[in-house]
Amino acid sequence: MVFRDFLFSGALIATCLWFLSNQLLRQPPSITVDSSARVEWAYAFDVHTNAFFPLYLALYLAQLFLAPVITKDNWVCLWVGNSLYLVA
Repeated sequence: MVFRDFLFSGALIATCLWFLSNQLLRQPPSITVDSSARVEWAYAFDVHTNAFFPLYLALYLAQLFLAPVITKDNWVCLWVGNSLYLVA
């Protein structure tokens, strides 16, 4: 789960958004801007890491503690389990 949810998806999303931010969101070259004003890939991955942490808390840790409630077979428990994903 760590490799799929955090590293693989994070590397993919960080790479796509790093490329888009460096290509589309920079100012035109007619304005004198320092050429080093580019987004680094490590910064894009750090933004992903900061965004993943609340999702991790909401899904994985809450799901761990609520496992006895979520695994029961009634609609309230199904609603609680689906609400975790909605909140995350």
